[in-house]
Amino acid sequence: MRYNPEPVRRLARILLNAMTVVSLLLFVAILGLWASSGGNPIAIELSRCFTSEPDHVRSLHCVAAAWDGRIILGRDRWRWEGERLEEGRARAADHGPAWRWTRSSTPGWWGQTYWGGSSWGPLRWDFTDWTTPAFLGERRLVSVPCWLVAMSAGSFPAWRGFRFLRRRQIRRQMARAGRCAACGYDLRATPGRCPECGARSAHSDPAGVIED
Repeated sequence: MRYNPEPVRRLARILLNAMTVVSLLLFVAILGLWASSGGNPIAIELSRCFTSEPDHVRSLHCVAAAWDGRIILGRDRWRWEGERLEEGRARAADHGPAWRWTRSSTPGWWGQTYWGGSSWGPLRWDFTDWTTPAFLGERRLVSVPCWLVAMSAGSFPAWRGFRFLRRRQIRRQMARAGRCAACGYDLRATPGRCPECGARSAHSDPAGVIED
């Protein structure tokens, strides 16, 4: 049985097209955030308190924000126990038992990554741990400029577009030279269909489309 690579090629083409669309949408979204984050920040926070254990209370806070041309991602984890257990229970009672989504336009606990923390080139981060007899805390924040994220997201669609235009130009040149655009076989004796790979030529295709 002869192996037919066409289904694999079709699947790869679908996946590449999907990746291109997602990258392009991300590129546009980052440009929008970049343009609108020059003043007040745009932040979405997700938090929850866990009170299932009788000897301690835990909380988790996650954030995704755009502020002053930067994307900020981070989380905080806190744990109250011992003499500060009642403080943790009071916070949990005020928060409620379920996950909570909040939208904020003012910098909160995550805003300090803009001023402090560590940095390397355009990247900034803040990895801090607190350890006391009655309180444990862990902070993880990363800040990336919008232009870097936009450039990374837009590079793949730009490469696909350049590759498409380049292949189209090569195929036209091959068709004008009387060769198969798929494999380069000389089609002057058989202008309708390539005897080597079976692809139709542009002259025989009513739509002017050359098969892969």
